Amino acid sequence: HHAAGDLHRHAGEHGAGAGGREEPLALRKLDVRVTTAGDQAMTEVEHVFYNPTAEMREGTFRFPVPDGAVLTGMAMEISGRMMEGEIVEREKARAVYEKIVDEMQDPALLEWEQGNWFKLRVFPIEATAEKRVVIRYTTPLARAADGWTYDYTVGFPEDGAAATTIGALTVTVDGKVAATETDVTSGLDLSVPVTATIAPVMREVKADGTYTAVRVAPDPSRFGGRTALARGPRRIAVVFDTSRSSLEGRPLQLELLQATLGELRPDDRFVVLASDVTVTPHATEMVAASAAAATDAVAFLEGIEPDGASDLAAALTAAAALRPTDVIYIGDGVPTWGELGKA
Repeated sequence: HHAAGDLHRHAGEHGAGAGGREEPLALRKLDVRVTTAGDQAMTEVEHVFYNPTAEMREGTFRFPVPDGAVLTGMAMEISGRMMEGEIVEREKARAVYEKIVDEMQDPALLEWEQGNWFKLRVFPIEATAEKRVVIRYTTPLARAADGWTYDYTVGFPEDGAAATTIGALTVTVDGKVAATETDVTSGLDLSVPVTATIAPVMREVKADGTYTAVRVAPDPSRFGGRTALARGPRRIAVVFDTSRSSLEGRPLQLELLQATLGELRPDDRFVVLASDVTVTPHATEMVAASAAAATDAVAFLEGIEPDGASDLAAALTAAAALRPTDVIYIGDGVPTWGELGKA
């Protein structure tokens, strides 16, 4: 799944470049290696970038990941060895990246932007040289009428950025080549049938206890609610933790809220419930989704100082009373007041 990219001189002691001019980022190879286990797929995407210019460059590119994907790792080739990355808070990560760049070492920075899109910055890509970066994530298999499929999309953003050409694309699923393409410049959708053996009950015995997972697939028609095929207007209640325990993660919570509200459709309606010991809605009733409404909701929460305990049961009860089609919870999920027992 790929996106636009560019090469540019790094700002600072390396120079900003001619008017900040950006040049196309060459992606010589995109090698997608997939291993399935049960209804999950472990995907490893190897990128080989090429700097066609006569100068050292920093590369920036954007790419989407599938719905439900969880990033599990990133590695970059430095002096012939693959070096693993680590997950840290965004501002700290940016500061570390800039510091390493200034020290003329090799860093890479992977950041979530919005929705399913991520941005990767890589420095340096030497003149007329390649740079290899590997990204790993897990994602659920897609259910098909006659089984399961692994779906992969090569996507390009619609923000006017120059598209990257992928020189060679290979997708391998469980050791079998599923697709090979060359000189890819437009989107591709790939769906590979997968033979998956999925047990309804999984159990693992460890020294500290027995862990059990049970797969349950409710029949929506028995609940009188909308089915997955009913894509009408939604009524969304967002429960936002404003207790003292949310203080450290507040910036990330607000960022997630902005991204979530930004993806609502114009015919959706929503309300945000500030949740600590009490529950306070940001509006007297659900409001129509819009950029202005999202800004108002974020401003409401920014005006609340995180404090007090967390009565999660009261918050979810208040959300249910609004008869929403969807409830979204943003917080650490740990109640410290009211009902404290396990669900």
